[in-house]
Amino acid sequence: MKHELRYLTDDEMPLWDDLVDRSPQGCIFCRSWWIRASCGSDFKILGCFKGGRLVAGIPLHWVRYGPLRVCRMPKLSQSWGPVLEPMEGRYVSRLSREIELLRLLSDRLKKIPFFFQCFHYNLQNWLPFYWAGFRQTTVFTYVLEDISDDKVLWSGMRENIRTDIRKAERQSITVSTAEPREVLALCNKTFARQKMRRPFRDKLFFSLAGTAKRQNSGECFVARDPQGNTHAAAFLVWDKKCAFHLLSGGDPDLRNSGANAFLLWWLIRFARERTKSFDFEGSNLQHVERFFRAFGATQKPFSRIIKAPLAGRIALTIFGKL
Repeated sequence: MKHELRYLTDDEMPLWDDLVDRSPQGCIFCRSWWIRASCGSDFKILGCFKGGRLVAGIPLHWVRYGPLRVCRMPKLSQSWGPVLEPMEGRYVSRLSREIELLRLLSDRLKKIPFFFQCFHYNLQNWLPFYWAGFRQTTVFTYVLEDISDDKVLWSGMRENIRTDIRKAERQSITVSTAEPREVLALCNKTFARQKMRRPFRDKLFFSLAGTAKRQNSGECFVARDPQGNTHAAAFLVWDKKCAFHLLSGGDPDLRNSGANAFLLWWLIRFARERTKSFDFEGSNLQHVERFFRAFGATQKPFSRIIKAPLAGRIALTIFGKL
């Protein structure tokens, strides 16, 4: 039976969401409602069918930068990439099937001049994309793969994290749900302290926060002291597989309260009632990476895949678009 590659229609989105649920690479960022909230109508899902069954696919989103039209992931989405149905049988059979599906997708996608996506860490195989002329960079996130046991999690942390949590508790800092604007305000303070430009727009964040809350898959939280001062805030999203610490910020004048560690510890326990694992949304910033690593999470490498002519790649890099 031959494979058929084509773009999915709106009526076929339930088929896509079912594949996302079943796939080892499927995550909240690939679900149709998240894609719509982050991309509007400017997206397509390339599906691979066999015998009328959707067996693989990849979401695609286009953004224009001057004269360049780039196929890339939306901001505030950790990973997209190929989503494949679960493989069965011996390893050699599973690997052969995986390569077959990836070759079908990469052969179609290599026709796109400018392409940029991060693949899920459960897809380490990018060889067919290498054969098709794509480039790869390895990036990292940190994941607590099992958040079911408080004692195991607590013992796995570095002592400085436990000290910060206890410090916040002594100051009677508490966590409650918050409005998205409160998270954004503290996020802005954090970017300002780091002298960095915030890489996403207000409209996108408000769209994702509102949609995730309506889907019962996301919430904003803030850590406050008894005087009402907001020390730290975060935006958490989740599906049945994993929770993602997607965005956070803190007040630079209150950094020594331990609230950042306390808030993360609170979020991990909150997520336990809703999912199985916790992704810290790893950062390339050294001090942020060190902070996440101290919670005892496992380092997870994943692939950033790029295809672009050298001149275009240089231009997009200079202007911070890759």
